Amino acid sequence: METGDSSDHEPQDDQVEFMKLVERVASLQLEIDYGLGKGDQHSLNLVALNRILKKPLDAKLSRIAADQSISDDNLKKMICSCVCDLQNRKNEKRERIRRETEIQAKMINQEQEARVVSICSDVHLGTKYAKKNDFYHWLESRRADEKVVLLGDILDCWIFSKYDDEEDLAERVIAEWTELCTALSRLHKQGTEIHYIPGNHDAFVFFIEMADLVPWCQKVMERSQEFET
Repeated sequence: METGDSSDHEPQDDQVEFMKLVERVASLQLEIDYGLGKGDQHSLNLVALNRILKKPLDAKLSRIAADQSISDDNLKKMICSCVCDLQNRKNEKRERIRRETEIQAKMINQEQEARVVSICSDVHLGTKYAKKNDFYHWLESRRADEKVVLLGDILDCWIFSKYDDEEDLAERVIAEWTELCTALSRLHKQGTEIHYIPGNHDAFVFFIEMADLVPWCQKVMERSQEFET
């Protein structure tokens, strides 16, 4: 029956183990150099700890190097080269993290800016209660990267009483709508995204603007007189 010698190992396995030990010693030396460079008490405490951890590894590495006929000078050069390699990898990782962090920060800023939504409702332009100047000042101050949502009743199509003449009423509604449309057009040209959601008081202006259905709107508004207070 064949038996194997447990003491037999491949030379390449020894070399792999040796290089792992070199890298471990180099890593501890890198931490020691970093701690000495900082110089604060906490860092110096870590330096002392790393020196304690490194001491038995140095002894073991020296023994293995002697078995492999590696001189002390060559061993020091190997450790020094490994320290430089580890430092370069650390610097590359730090730079990669810095770039990724900058990219993520830019993306977050862009998302936050894209989320800026300005909302306004119930201005009721055409009524004596409307704060017309304040509204147009607010509208003109919107930025190109904002979304503007007009949430109903910006214009008031019910600006009449039972004594109003139909012709005069249509002119008043159209005049208010024209002024609003001009302001929104300027805002749109600068790149601002606009969403106009009509309310019950300004739903008819879209028919006036798009289909020129003034007579039809007048009749609808006549029917709304029953809501007059």
